[in-house]
Amino acid sequence: MSKRILYSYNGFVPEQLYHPLDPVRNRLLEGWADGDFVFVNYDGHGISTGLGGESYLTRDVPGLTNGSYAPFFAALTCAVGNSTFPGTLGLADALVLSGSVGAIAAFAPTGLSLDVYAHQMNRAFVEALMGVGEDLSGSAAAAHEPVLFGVTIPEFMRDIYLNLGDPAVALPE
Repeated sequence: MSKRILYSYNGFVPEQLYHPLDPVRNRLLEGWADGDFVFVNYDGHGISTGLGGESYLTRDVPGLTNGSYAPFFAALTCAVGNSTFPGTLGLADALVLSGSVGAIAAFAPTGLSLDVYAHQMNRAFVEALMGVGEDLSGSAAAAHEPVLFGVTIPEFMRDIYLNLGDPAVALPE
């Protein structure tokens, strides 16, 4: 999927980040602080409070700073939108509800996700958000169609992905 969305958006050039841990974490935090990211799209392993086996961002949300705006955050992984553990916000909620830092909105699962279907949902979400210029609610709606690009998306997958934040929010112009 990442190869499909490697095009620029209003002067922002896509950047792919891969392991090892420190360079990825450092670039992610630096880019977030500098306003380099209009959209952060994660695909990989996840838990409710972090990304990857290394739990990227788990301890970083309180110290995040934003450039001139907060990015959209999408996680095509497991459980990043799950805030059902008492006293613990899921990563997506923590990013969106963190006040003046974090993310302006998020698209994330509340449970276990299957990669093959998540990729199709991600493609529909990104194409609607960036290609058509939809707002968050329109992009999320596009990702929840029963059949995407010829692949039937199981109902449980459409049920676990949610959008957090103001549904009228769109990417900066």
